[in-house]
Amino acid sequence: MQEDPDDIEMLMCLGLDYHANKKYAESKEALLRFLRHPKAVEKESRCQAMCVIAKCAELDGHIDEACRWLFRAIAEDNKHRDVYVELALTAYRLMDWHMVLFGACKALEITDISSGLGNEIAYGHVPYHLASLASSALGMFEMALNYAKQALELSPDDAQLRQNIKNIEILMS
Repeated sequence: MQEDPDDIEMLMCLGLDYHANKKYAESKEALLRFLRHPKAVEKESRCQAMCVIAKCAELDGHIDEACRWLFRAIAEDNKHRDVYVELALTAYRLMDWHMVLFGACKALEITDISSGLGNEIAYGHVPYHLASLASSALGMFEMALNYAKQALELSPDDAQLRQNIKNIEILMS
Protein backbone atom coordinates (compact mmCIF):
# COMPACT_ATOMS: atom_id res chain seq x y z
CA MET A 1 0.00 0.00 0.00
CA GLN A 2 1.44 3.38 -1.01
CA GLU A 3 1.46 6.03 1.67
CA ASP A 4 -0.18 9.40 1.10
CA PRO A 5 0.22 11.57 4.21
CA ASP A 6 -2.94 13.55 3.37
CA ASP A 7 -5.21 10.52 2.95
CA ILE A 8 -6.59 9.77 6.41
CA GLU A 9 -8.53 6.71 5.20
CA MET A 10 -5.29 5.30 3.84
CA LEU A 11 -3.52 5.93 7.17
CA MET A 12 -6.29 4.15 9.05
CA CYS A 13 -6.33 1.21 6.61
CA LEU A 14 -2.55 1.03 6.70
CA GLY A 15 -2.57 0.91 10.51
CA LEU A 16 -5.22 -1.81 10.53
CA ASP A 17 -3.37 -3.78 7.85
CA TYR A 18 -0.09 -3.60 9.77
CA HIS A 19 -1.92 -4.77 12.91
CA ALA A 20 -3.51 -7.70 11.06
CA ASN A 21 -0.04 -8.68 9.84
CA LYS A 22 1.44 -8.47 13.37
CA LYS A 23 3.57 -5.42 12.56
CA TYR A 24 2.61 -3.65 15.75
CA ALA A 25 5.20 -0.86 15.75
CA GLU A 26 4.28 0.09 12.17
CA SER A 27 0.58 -0.14 13.02
CA LYS A 28 0.98 2.15 16.00
CA GLU A 29 2.99 4.68 13.97
CA ALA A 30 0.43 4.79 11.13
CA LEU A 31 -2.46 5.16 13.57
CA LEU A 32 -0.66 7.88 15.53
CA ARG A 33 -0.18 9.77 12.26
CA PHE A 34 -3.89 9.26 11.60
CA LEU A 35 -4.80 10.67 15.03
CA ARG A 36 -2.50 13.70 14.57
CA HIS A 37 -3.97 14.48 11.17
CA PRO A 38 -6.17 17.63 11.24
CA LYS A 39 -8.82 15.92 9.09
CA ALA A 40 -9.15 12.95 11.44
CA VAL A 41 -12.10 14.28 13.41
CA GLU A 42 -14.66 11.47 13.17
CA LYS A 43 -15.00 10.16 16.74
CA GLU A 44 -15.71 6.53 15.92
CA SER A 45 -12.63 6.23 13.69
CA ARG A 46 -10.45 7.95 16.26
CA CYS A 47 -11.81 5.65 18.95
CA GLN A 48 -11.11 2.59 16.81
CA ALA A 49 -7.56 3.78 16.11
CA MET A 50 -6.93 4.23 19.84
CA CYS A 51 -8.26 0.73 20.54
CA VAL A 52 -5.91 -0.78 17.97
CA ILE A 53 -3.00 1.20 19.44
CA ALA A 54 -3.98 -0.21 22.84
CA LYS A 55 -3.91 -3.75 21.42
CA CYS A 56 -0.48 -3.08 19.91
CA ALA A 57 0.80 -1.81 23.25
CA GLU A 58 -0.60 -4.81 25.10
CA LEU A 59 0.83 -7.28 22.59
CA ASP A 60 4.21 -5.58 23.02
CA GLY A 61 3.90 -6.17 26.79
CA HIS A 62 2.94 -2.61 27.74
CA ILE A 63 -0.36 -3.28 29.50
CA ASP A 64 -0.37 0.01 31.43
CA GLU A 65 0.04 1.91 28.16
CA ALA A 66 -2.82 -0.14 26.70
CA CYS A 67 -5.06 0.96 29.56
CA ARG A 68 -4.15 4.60 28.97
CA TRP A 69 -5.06 4.30 25.29
CA LEU A 70 -8.36 2.64 26.16
CA PHE A 71 -9.22 5.47 28.55
CA ARG A 72 -8.35 7.94 25.80
CA ALA A 73 -10.66 6.04 23.43
CA ILE A 74 -13.45 6.23 26.01
CA ALA A 75 -12.85 9.96 26.45
CA GLU A 76 -12.99 10.38 22.68
CA ASP A 77 -16.25 8.45 22.20
CA ASN A 78 -17.88 6.76 25.18
CA LYS A 79 -20.80 5.22 23.29
CA HIS A 80 -19.09 1.94 22.39
CA ARG A 81 -19.51 -1.12 24.58
CA ASP A 82 -16.50 -2.73 22.87
CA VAL A 83 -14.02 -0.27 24.38
CA TYR A 84 -15.25 -0.86 27.92
CA VAL A 85 -15.03 -4.64 27.43
CA GLU A 86 -11.47 -4.25 26.10
CA LEU A 87 -10.66 -2.15 29.17
CA ALA A 88 -12.14 -4.83 31.45
CA LEU A 89 -10.18 -7.58 29.67
CA THR A 90 -6.95 -5.61 29.89
CA ALA A 91 -7.57 -4.86 33.57
CA TYR A 92 -8.29 -8.57 34.12
CA ARG A 93 -4.79 -9.35 32.85
CA LEU A 94 -3.50 -6.91 35.46
CA MET A 95 -5.82 -8.40 38.11
CA ASP A 96 -7.09 -4.87 38.76
CA TRP A 97 -10.53 -5.97 39.95
CA HIS A 98 -11.92 -2.48 40.48
CA MET A 99 -11.08 -1.53 36.89
CA VAL A 100 -12.46 -4.85 35.60
CA LEU A 101 -15.74 -4.18 37.39
CA PHE A 102 -15.84 -0.58 36.17
CA GLY A 103 -15.23 -1.57 32.54
CA ALA A 104 -17.70 -4.46 32.59
CA CYS A 105 -20.46 -2.46 34.29
CA LYS A 106 -20.03 0.52 31.96
CA ALA A 107 -20.16 -1.87 29.00
CA LEU A 108 -23.41 -3.35 30.29
CA GLU A 109 -24.97 0.12 30.49
CA ILE A 110 -24.67 0.37 26.69
CA THR A 111 -27.45 -1.68 25.12
CA ASP A 112 -27.42 -0.32 21.56
CA ILE A 113 -25.86 -3.11 19.51
CA SER A 114 -25.52 -0.86 16.45
CA SER A 115 -23.04 1.33 18.30
CA GLY A 116 -20.34 -1.32 18.34
CA LEU A 117 -16.90 -1.24 16.76
CA GLY A 118 -17.14 -4.84 15.63
CA ASN A 119 -16.08 -6.76 18.74
CA GLU A 120 -18.77 -9.43 18.94
CA ILE A 121 -17.83 -10.62 22.43
CA ALA A 122 -18.92 -7.26 23.83
CA TYR A 123 -22.58 -8.25 23.38
CA GLY A 124 -22.35 -11.84 24.60
CA HIS A 125 -21.66 -13.31 28.02
CA VAL A 126 -18.14 -11.86 28.41
CA PRO A 127 -18.99 -8.54 30.14
CA TYR A 128 -21.27 -10.37 32.60
CA HIS A 129 -18.60 -12.98 33.24
CA LEU A 130 -15.95 -10.30 33.82
CA ALA A 131 -18.28 -8.43 36.18
CA SER A 132 -18.92 -11.67 38.04
CA LEU A 133 -15.22 -12.48 38.40
CA ALA A 134 -14.40 -8.96 39.57
CA SER A 135 -17.32 -8.83 42.02
CA SER A 136 -16.30 -12.17 43.48
CA ALA A 137 -12.65 -11.10 43.80
CA LEU A 138 -13.83 -7.97 45.62
CA GLY A 139 -15.99 -10.01 48.03
CA MET A 140 -19.33 -8.88 46.55
CA PHE A 141 -20.72 -12.39 46.20
CA GLU A 142 -24.41 -11.61 45.68
CA MET A 143 -23.53 -9.25 42.86
CA ALA A 144 -21.10 -11.84 41.47
CA LEU A 145 -23.79 -14.53 41.51
CA ASN A 146 -26.25 -12.25 39.73
CA TYR A 147 -23.77 -11.47 36.95
CA ALA A 148 -22.74 -15.13 36.72
CA LYS A 149 -26.34 -16.19 36.20
CA GLN A 150 -26.81 -13.55 33.50
CA ALA A 151 -23.66 -14.78 31.75
CA LEU A 152 -24.94 -18.35 31.85
CA GLU A 153 -28.29 -17.28 30.39
CA LEU A 154 -26.42 -15.97 27.34
CA SER A 155 -24.20 -19.07 27.02
CA PRO A 156 -26.11 -21.95 28.67
CA ASP A 157 -23.72 -24.64 27.38
CA ASP A 158 -20.59 -23.04 28.85
CA ALA A 159 -19.23 -25.34 31.57
CA GLN A 160 -16.90 -22.65 32.92
CA LEU A 161 -19.84 -20.34 33.58
CA ARG A 162 -21.73 -23.12 35.39
CA GLN A 163 -18.65 -23.82 37.51
CA ASN A 164 -18.32 -20.13 38.27
CA ILE A 165 -21.83 -20.14 39.77
CA LYS A 166 -20.98 -23.20 41.90
CA ASN A 167 -17.78 -21.54 43.12
CA ILE A 168 -19.60 -18.37 44.10
CA GLU A 169 -22.30 -20.34 45.92
CA ILE A 170 -19.58 -22.13 47.90
CA LEU A 171 -18.01 -18.78 48.82
CA MET A 172 -21.42 -17.51 49.95
CA SER A 173 -22.09 -20.45 52.28
